[in-house]
Amino acid sequence: MSGARAPQPPSRILVTGGAGFIGTHLVRRLLADGADVTVVDDLSSPSAQPLPPGVTWHRIRLPDPRLRAVVAVGGFDRLYHLAGASYVPPSIDNPAGDLGNNAEVTLDVLEAVRRASPATTVVYTSSAAVYGSPTVLPIPEDTPIIPVSPYGVSKYAAEQYVSLYARLHGLRTASLRLFSVFGPGQRKQVVYDLLAKLAADPSRLEVIGAGTEMRDFVFVDDVVTAATTVMARGRLEGEVYNVASGSGVTIRDLVGHVVTVLGLSPRVHYTGEVRPGDALHWVGDIARLRALGFAPAVAVEDGVRRIAEWFAADAQVSA
Repeated sequence: MSGARAPQPPSRILVTGGAGFIGTHLVRRLLADGADVTVVDDLSSPSAQPLPPGVTWHRIRLPDPRLRAVVAVGGFDRLYHLAGASYVPPSIDNPAGDLGNNAEVTLDVLEAVRRASPATTVVYTSSAAVYGSPTVLPIPEDTPIIPVSPYGVSKYAAEQYVSLYARLHGLRTASLRLFSVFGPGQRKQVVYDLLAKLAADPSRLEVIGAGTEMRDFVFVDDVVTAATTVMARGRLEGEVYNVASGSGVTIRDLVGHVVTVLGLSPRVHYTGEVRPGDALHWVGDIARLRALGFAPAVAVEDGVRRIAEWFAADAQVSA
């Protein structure tokens, strides 16, 4: 006699930094997929879009010994580690704090998993800032690592812990090197800054740099898809994956997309100066991620439009 297969229990997933910009988008996707989601976050840099209901919540500032207890009792299948610093400029003035927020916090997460739940798979969100100013475009994962900011150094140190714990302790881990992530809910970085400046003065726009700087903009929904793809299909032996669109866009072209979406014709002034710690050109080689079945789905123009719509709605709510 054959019977119906018993339903599988939902995946139990922990997301550190789950209340942040990328974290909230990831949590929504995981909930939509039927997962049981727990978030650890200290709300130091929350997303402009709040977490949806249905999430178990722990307000903890990492590193913290309480994380081990959360991991021990959670029975988590997967852990997405997003907690930490996510912006280059503060690392210039406070490199020690940046190191703690990235490398020390990541070590804390890995130790909690090793001690309390070694079967939990860990995917860490690093940054393309580890590359610094590369001489080859698009940038493959095996290009020399020469950071130009303390932030890049701290992210690379965290990656090394992630890889080491796979080799030394047998944990299933991987790191994602995120390029220029953008999307609704993000209240910093270049797209938001352009929108905010034009909202304040639609007739004039000052832009840092010369306009020739190139970035690989990847929409947050594609970042979430990349993270879940690596978690499901990656080797998880401590390897790294570039998360990008695979195409470069100059800042001048980005400005063009923004003003076109807004229907404006401002006078644009480029300062010619680049902030310390910022690389001039970034384009990611995503062949390794494509081999897992990933393909970016949101073009820059569409992403800018979606952010502009969110920005307008957010401004009305905040008024």
